[in-house]
Amino acid sequence: MISGWILRTNASETAETPSNTPEVPENLLMTVTVVAEKANLREAPTTNSNNIATVQEGQTFWLLNRRSKWHQIWHSDLKRKGWISGELIATSPKAVNPL
Repeated sequence: MISGWILRTNASETAETPSNTPEVPENLLMTVTVVAEKANLREAPTTNSNNIATVQEGQTFWLLNRRSKWHQIWHSDLKRKGWISGELIATSPKAVNPL
């Protein structure tokens, strides 16, 4: 999607064009569940990065990416992504809707 400011002269409104990107099959989606009593959600995959939030045992999130022992997740309440140590979570195929 392209967004930005334009000068109204010679501009007309158009309908949105559907994306050509295929949907991700749900059977390929993964979730992570926090298994530690609490864990820090960080801006980057390192303990030296800023803490975004503290998540609690039993909370479930969508898995977005992995880097070494770190997992990038989507925190839907905060509407942002962050990194959590793989030692503090369990991964599984989509079993519940964490949204």
